[in-house]
Amino acid sequence: MAGQNHGQNPEFRGLRQFLNPKNQLTMKKKILFGLSLLALIFYVSCGKDDDPTPDPEVSISSFSPEMGEPDAEVSIIGKNFNTKASANTVKFNGTTATVTSATATQLKTTVPNGATTGKITVTVGSSTATSSSDFTVLEPQPAPQITGFSPPIVTKGDFVTIEGSNFGSDNQQISVYINEVQASIDWFNTAQIKIQVPADATTGKIKVVVGDQTATSSENLIIVFSPSINGFSPKEGEWGTKVVIDGANFSDTGNTVTINGVEAEIVNESSSQIEVNVPENSRTGPIVVSTSYGNSIDSDEDFTVFHGSWTQIADFGGGIRRDATAFVLDGVPYVGLGTGGTLIPDMDFWTYNHESDEWIDLNLDFSGYGHIGNSSFVIGQKAYITPGFLMNTGYGSDFWSFEPLEFTSIIDIFEGIARYNAVAFSIGTKGYYGTGNGEGGVSLKDFWEYNPGTGDWIQKADMGGETDLPRYAAIGVALEEEGKGYVGGGYSVNQNDDHVPVKDFWEYDPNMDSWTRKADIGGLEAPVRASPTAFTIGNKIYVGLGYDDNDNNLYDFWEYDSTTDTWVKVANFPGAPREKAVAFVLDGKAYVGLGYDGDQLSDFWVFDPGN
Repeated sequence: MAGQNHGQNPEFRGLRQFLNPKNQLTMKKKILFGLSLLALIFYVSCGKDDDPTPDPEVSISSFSPEMGEPDAEVSIIGKNFNTKASANTVKFNGTTATVTSATATQLKTTVPNGATTGKITVTVGSSTATSSSDFTVLEPQPAPQITGFSPPIVTKGDFVTIEGSNFGSDNQQISVYINEVQASIDWFNTAQIKIQVPADATTGKIKVVVGDQTATSSENLIIVFSPSINGFSPKEGEWGTKVVIDGANFSDTGNTVTINGVEAEIVNESSSQIEVNVPENSRTGPIVVSTSYGNSIDSDEDFTVFHGSWTQIADFGGGIRRDATAFVLDGVPYVGLGTGGTLIPDMDFWTYNHESDEWIDLNLDFSGYGHIGNSSFVIGQKAYITPGFLMNTGYGSDFWSFEPLEFTSIIDIFEGIARYNAVAFSIGTKGYYGTGNGEGGVSLKDFWEYNPGTGDWIQKADMGGETDLPRYAAIGVALEEEGKGYVGGGYSVNQNDDHVPVKDFWEYDPNMDSWTRKADIGGLEAPVRASPTAFTIGNKIYVGLGYDDNDNNLYDFWEYDSTTDTWVKVANFPGAPREKAVAFVLDGKAYVGLGYDGDQLSDFWVFDPGN
């Protein structure tokens, strides 16, 4: 490039001109002028524009609700609202509210604190709309409170009373829930609500809603299912018998069980099964299970209680014995006569001391011949011993009275046929004697009254009247307060001389000299029985033991209520089943012993009926 003539090149000439300082100054002036001209043109053109477009006119057509407390939600319907919530200004009688949502036609807001009754205004930009009617601001209601409820444990359908305050008076504003399940309100006032537990409710808190305010209980309402008894086994038993009760919704622990109102001891328990012992002094009646929650259920059927208890005492001091006699004078028992199984009858008498549990020999032998199968009764301060079978001379007709420590032969010889295995009892000042095995092998049904004041024997109506057959080895007792005698059981002898054990039972009225048949001994359940044993405690008659029509010795006992003419079973005799036993009653308890079960026996037992 050296040696070239740049001065002649047009490109270099232009560059030199531009770089010339004089030329650069001229260029700057031209640029500044152009910019000034543009600004002027822009200003002039702007000055010629029209005025800006005004905001659309806002309007309010309605609002709801028309009244409410502070914080209540209000919906405003209208036109030309801004869809941006914060671009709308809502005021309640001049107090600004918060808009929570917005569309062009609806605003949602809440009544501001401090607002007063008056018009609602909505402002969007420069446009403001005012409602045609006032919004009524209500005084804020105090929040409801729950202070308690009762009962604390319920089952479905039960009623619960809720205590508290500020529940109001508008039934359209109040609702109650149990663990979120709504309950029906029976009645309410500002301080109480009574509700019914719904079927599908479960354990949980109680909630009371008044308007938009809610109160919740501090404690759970406990809801339990009603217990049920599906069955129990066995269906009957004595005191102390173990009974298993099957069911549902029992408590796992803390249940209570009663039998006819008497509380039973619980041996084991769970929610579906309870095991108890039949309590002493209980009687036949329903089983009731009460859970630890306080609800209860009765069994559909009764549990049959064979009430009473037996306790063995010292064996009879005179040894083995059957066909003896027993009575009580002035609170002292006497037992004697009978046989130990030999041909020679026993003639001794013994008394029993229940405090020391010992038998005491009176060392007072019977003055007459020994008697087997005789009877006795007490009138006043004397016991009377009727004739029996004399092992060495046959049937006797001698009649004896006994006062403590002295036997006296009575010259008032029995005027009827000599006999044994007869029955005897006293009513008031008279003694009664009849039926039995008569001399010559005949069975008897005649009945006699003895008057110790005159010494007379007077024949009365035959036992059972004309319809009953002769009998022997029966029982005979009297209920003093009623003034009635009772005879039943034993062997009945028909026209063919068949000796058949029976269980019919007859009442004798001495005033009418008449016999009335009553309910059979033990009712339909009990067997027939001969040579049974009987006694009375209070106004009840007890009959048991003996042997049936298959020659089986029996051990059951039955209680008779003359007022209802009914029998109920009591506790079974725990000793060996037997016949020909004796009994006496002391201080409301019966003492039963001796007898025959194939061998003569000497054991004694005391029966407490629990009355």
